[in-house]
Amino acid sequence: MSTSWQARLDFSRPGEVTVRTGKVEYGQGIWTALAQIAAEELDVALDQVRVAPVSTATSPDEGTTSGSRSIEVGGTALREACVQARSALLAGAAAKLGVSAGELSVSDGQILAPSGGTGLSYWSLLARGDDPPGTPREPRAGGPVAGKAAGEWSVAGRSAPRLDIPDKVTGRPRFLHDLVLPEMAYGRVVRPPARAAELTGLGEVRLPPGAVVVRDGSFLGVVAGRDRDAVRAAGLLARAARWRVTESLPDERDLSGFLLAAPAQEQPVTERRDEAAAAAVTRRLAADYTRPFIAHASMAPGCAIARWSRRPEGESVTVWSHSQGPFALRAAIAAGLGLGPEQVTVQHVE
Repeated sequence: MSTSWQARLDFSRPGEVTVRTGKVEYGQGIWTALAQIAAEELDVALDQVRVAPVSTATSPDEGTTSGSRSIEVGGTALREACVQARSALLAGAAAKLGVSAGELSVSDGQILAPSGGTGLSYWSLLARGDDPPGTPREPRAGGPVAGKAAGEWSVAGRSAPRLDIPDKVTGRPRFLHDLVLPEMAYGRVVRPPARAAELTGLGEVRLPPGAVVVRDGSFLGVVAGRDRDAVRAAGLLARAARWRVTESLPDERDLSGFLLAAPAQEQPVTERRDEAAAAAVTRRLAADYTRPFIAHASMAPGCAIARWSRRPEGESVTVWSHSQGPFALRAAIAAGLGLGPEQVTVQHVE
């Protein structure tokens, strides 16, 4: 897997390395593992590594964060980027010092020679404005470079403190629900009493000042300047709403019968024909196996924030979401709003 390391690694803050990944953190510890990979292959301390939140504007598209493949896919790509970066930066340092890259080593991002420090680091090599004429300012590795063997690891493959835990256990703002934008409004949806319910009308209701009712067919919601007002208004609307309910769900005591009665396409998994054995059969057994319906759904309350910008150069939408597939979400939002994908930015927040 080949990658341009400049797209995944940012050395703009002295003493720190910011990693860009397409895999999102939602409590499974992926960012800590990815930071360990970067620290290992770059020869920097783990506390020097930062992981940038996933954004469709700046992050690589690595599909969805699912299937336990974040290390296999994202980690492999990041590891190669780090190996390339280390090789390229050592080549740049060797050119400055007039030595071979093989004579140099790295410790916490500092370039070392056998005799000691060289006064160079990853950050000084990439600094702009004070390099001697002819010094490459963004050195690149020419092709794939082997990473460290597992036996050489000192950071990767070992237990490390989770990067995301301190904020969570101390209550520091980290989650999407903590994010507050200027002049933000809050929306709440009034849920129908049944899946196939038609909103037939609204009784008289007195909403908090500034609250606005949003109705589109049988969709009913409210927008207000404060979340507490939106919650209160939604409760008032729920009591005032009139619904026509149509039975649409199966008997929960016979879900297996409902599923078996639905149109289906049979597909044999395996088939074996043995006429002689079939003729010798004296007893046949049949059984049905079922299990309760289980929703593959979020345990936490869903939340998203959207901002629509209108500028002379055109319209754009930015969405903050806890989606596990920000790039797929961007495509869906663009299609739904009739915009180009370049007009939509999705930023992941836990």
